[in-house]
Amino acid sequence: MLIGAYGTHWDRDVYEWNRVARRQLLGERYGEVVDFSAARGIYVLHRGPEIYYVGLTIEYGRMSGRLSDHAKPTSRHSGNWDAFSWFSFDGPGEHVDPPGFTEVDDDWDHYDLTIAGAAKGLEAILIEILAPSGNRRVEKHGDAERWDQVHTFDWSNKADRRPRG
Repeated sequence: MLIGAYGTHWDRDVYEWNRVARRQLLGERYGEVVDFSAARGIYVLHRGPEIYYVGLTIEYGRMSGRLSDHAKPTSRHSGNWDAFSWFSFDGPGEHVDPPGFTEVDDDWDHYDLTIAGAAKGLEAILIEILAPSGNRRVEKHGDAERWDQVHTFDWSNKADRRPRG
């Protein structure tokens, strides 16, 4: 399948806070915290309920870089979005970095992607983001899991991987 992990409608203000703390895309699922900063994939900038901008990054380490670029005061996009969604080609890996966060797996070798698989992945992304009223079923992203945005984190104990809030 096309997508390894995803998060939808993450708050830009929380992203800005995490960016200052040097962790830009912290996702949580069942107590595990993953840093998706280095992920590759598709991202969507939201302005309220609208989709404002769609982008792609295929270079490892650029998902957070692209979001940072769009958040800079000098960017034409800076004041035009308040939330974002992301769909990573990379999933959580096995490696845990020194602060205790799992990193994304950048090994493209695990993909067995066909045209049909890519098309199904694209359809699932569009249905997830656009939520068209004619689609009754929720599309699956293969084995990909949805990750919740970490809103706050206890940085005083970096070995503590439990998000707060």
